[in-house]
Amino acid sequence: MKRNTFIKVLLTTLAVVALSLSLVLIALATDSEIPDAMPAIRAAFSDKQVGDTVRVADDGYIGIPVEVTTYYDYETHGTAKSGYNGTIVAIYVINTNTERTGSKTDVEIISSMLERGYIVSVLDYLGNTKAKSPDLDWSTQTIRKEFLSGKYYTDRAAFASGKYNDNFIVPAGYDISYGNVFWEADKHGADGTLEKIVENWNTDFRGWFAETLVYWCTPNGARKETQKGL
Repeated sequence: MKRNTFIKVLLTTLAVVALSLSLVLIALATDSEIPDAMPAIRAAFSDKQVGDTVRVADDGYIGIPVEVTTYYDYETHGTAKSGYNGTIVAIYVINTNTERTGSKTDVEIISSMLERGYIVSVLDYLGNTKAKSPDLDWSTQTIRKEFLSGKYYTDRAAFASGKYNDNFIVPAGYDISYGNVFWEADKHGADGTLEKIVENWNTDFRGWFAETLVYWCTPNGARKETQKGL
């Protein structure tokens, strides 16, 4: 190999190695400098915190600690309602090793949720560099199962016993819009839509499945086993 060629190869190799090391250092710097979002949240909603912060030693999937702090506007919305179609629980996930999306601050988003009557349980991954996808996805869902049983609700005076089935994982920077109606047959359907629905019910569904769909009653309200004799 000629001297000039050898030098060019050596310089190219050193450049690639230097670039690789710089990328590693950049990645390490990024991972170790996850900003702590919790102080601003604590300061803004200290009067709405329900119970104490719950520290979980093991998230159940990654094997890292997490903290859960729950907020609810008890004075405005009263005792939270459990079950389906009860009080919405937003599990707001912060301090993870993922890119944040959105322009609103955590305080603005949580404030909006509380105003709408949601329970907001802030799930804090404490800046752990292991808290990233895909493991983070499984971790949050593992913890979400515990929310279904009410494990992380810390004050039964505000949160009546029972399961809060309408709960959602909300990454930091995101918000949820729940229960909005975008389309209704009577308001947005073509002319004759409701009439066609009634026709299908009367001719098809009721004709074939009447005895399983409805209770047939006598004029005084007593239940009949069949529709015969009406």
